Amino acid sequence: MYISPRIISYLLVFMALLLFLKLLRDRKGAVERFYKAFRQLYWRWKNSLLNCRRAAAKTSREESMQLATVTSETAQKIDFSSELNQAQLEAVLHDKGPMLIVAGAGSGKTRTLVYRVAKLVHSGVPSERILLLTFTRKASQEMIGRATKLLDSRCGNIAGGTFHSFAAKQLRQYGSILGFADNFTIYDRADTETLIGKERESLLKEIEGVAGAKPKNFPSRTLLASIFSRAVNRDETISHALEQEAPGACKYAMEVSYLQERYTKSKLEKNAMDYDDLLVFLLALMKDNPAVQQNIAKKFDHILVDEYQDTNHIQAKILRLLACTHTNVVVVGDDSQSIYGFRGARHKNILEFARVFKGAKIVKLEENYRSCQPILSMSNAVMLKAKEKIEKKLIAIRKGGRLPEVYSTDSEFDQAQFIANNIQIMAKQYGVPLKDIAVLFRYGYMADVMEIVLSKIKIPYRKYGGVRFLECQHVKDILSFLRFAGNPLDAVSLKRILMMAEGVGAKTAENTIKAVTAVARKNSKQEILTAVKSSGKPGVAKITELLAEIDGKTPVDALNEVYKFYDPILEKDFEENDRKWRRDHLEQILDIASVYPTLDAFLIDVALDPPSEENHSGDSTPNDYLTLSTIHSAKGLEWPCVFIIWMLDGKMPSARAGITTAEIEEERRLFYVATTRAKDSLFMTYPSGVMDRFSGQFLSEVSPFIREIPGSLLRFGEALPDTVIPRG
Repeated sequence: MYISPRIISYLLVFMALLLFLKLLRDRKGAVERFYKAFRQLYWRWKNSLLNCRRAAAKTSREESMQLATVTSETAQKIDFSSELNQAQLEAVLHDKGPMLIVAGAGSGKTRTLVYRVAKLVHSGVPSERILLLTFTRKASQEMIGRATKLLDSRCGNIAGGTFHSFAAKQLRQYGSILGFADNFTIYDRADTETLIGKERESLLKEIEGVAGAKPKNFPSRTLLASIFSRAVNRDETISHALEQEAPGACKYAMEVSYLQERYTKSKLEKNAMDYDDLLVFLLALMKDNPAVQQNIAKKFDHILVDEYQDTNHIQAKILRLLACTHTNVVVVGDDSQSIYGFRGARHKNILEFARVFKGAKIVKLEENYRSCQPILSMSNAVMLKAKEKIEKKLIAIRKGGRLPEVYSTDSEFDQAQFIANNIQIMAKQYGVPLKDIAVLFRYGYMADVMEIVLSKIKIPYRKYGGVRFLECQHVKDILSFLRFAGNPLDAVSLKRILMMAEGVGAKTAENTIKAVTAVARKNSKQEILTAVKSSGKPGVAKITELLAEIDGKTPVDALNEVYKFYDPILEKDFEENDRKWRRDHLEQILDIASVYPTLDAFLIDVALDPPSEENHSGDSTPNDYLTLSTIHSAKGLEWPCVFIIWMLDGKMPSARAGITTAEIEEERRLFYVATTRAKDSLFMTYPSGVMDRFSGQFLSEVSPFIREIPGSLLRFGEALPDTVIPRG
């Protein structure tokens, strides 16, 4: 018999009240016992809701499978020619062979990809034979969802995801060829640094034993992680990566290279891969095993890649290997928006596509549906001076608009005060919603004074800069139990678990890890649990019981058990004002986990596409806050009104020593991305007298990127803190 969650919740509240009255008879410890009893009742209620949600999800999947039987004759008819502009239509109707879609900012890139997918399915291509690679899981899900709505449920079977999730899936199947079990752990940045730190300490002790002293100024584990990642993603040697990231440590190039080898070996022993390994090993797997390459490639007849300008050299090579059975490869991107070189993105991938894929068709999307022409004319001018580019010119569909404006101020504080005052005027006098305004900047620290001023005059805001709440201690603590349950060779997670137990120190943890590692490859659950308990510490016995309890459970049920174990630790280790937001994080993880049927699927998605939390201030509601954002975090977004701050020569581009021409060109593209976020109004500001704390230079001139723009395309002015921007 089905009882609705609402009725269950009413019954639980009634039972709790009866229990409370009963407990009042015995005053001693009544409140504490009531709290514990009520919390148990709460978790029972929560689990009933989650079970209902899973049942509903299962029903929904079954209905979707039934709907998937719809044929192309009953599918919704699409009039492509009336819903797309000429360039979009040309890209969508392209038959076979390679194609590069150069999609300028605001030109309907996603719409074109969605219609392209729908057209392929509508024309008879089996949806499961279409591979759609994006840079976030959210983007993939959104495109597939829109294609399904546009055509029919067949589009839901498209193989979509990120390069990394695609790689993880293939390595789960074929990883044994490389020496990995199919339950390998995917290390995040913090785990990577932990393991590197362990190998680093071991190496330094060895050096000390030979030389009599530890080497001075040896790179930290955080810096080593960056060096290793840079070398992999940019196809550089360790020596070159050291020159760029830590010039003072170049003398340790041999030791750092050896340390990278030890780190790689240690990951293999622990059946673990870091984020970069997923691409590296997929490339090696396909390159060195032609039969495996064929097996993977022949699954797909069409490959589509979004944001191709952000791919690195490994991803480009993987794409070429995937296209070994056909050349039906369509990539979409904008060379002018390639801004992730610091992560290893290779700007030349998109420039060289037509050379690599012979006979590739090139379609340019230049009609802009976002901004007014004065903003686009300025943005076009920014890219005219670019040294390497695909020629294009953005043309506004919308009419009218005001010229972009540039204001100089006397100081950083005046810049912040000027912007804050004008935002306040826009909101209070002219009714402009705060959500329609954004303040963009190159680096997070550039908004420090801005935040102080906004808080002082009580303008609510949210600051976006990629703070990952999954990196917080409490979240990593509870996830470590699931990660170890999924891979008993994951020594990093096991050490984290053991260090939560009473009476366990680093030495006991290391001895326990050795005991577990010795039996883990046998894959005997009982032997593994016995090894975990081998230290004999009372706290470890509780952990062993918990690990046995969560074995085989769904992610949310396992997390519920871990949460009950972890809550007393949360009470003990964190201050009262800290606990609420940490519990909110854990509640969010439970909600995320509730939609995953298997532990493996949950851990892969959490590792590859984690949710994030933003800094915020004031009593803002979801519909009433100003946006502060780094330009990188603003990519893909838009606002009616945009302020770009710190447009100062020495800040944009940077004045740091050794900056290369390629890096200056990326700064130009970054400025272009910032300008094309604005729909109606664009304001750029700079403080005219600043001593740069990094370079030691006195900075006073406007950015050269602005100086290159014809004066007729801009309006200039000087601003005091109380200067009011005239209405356009």
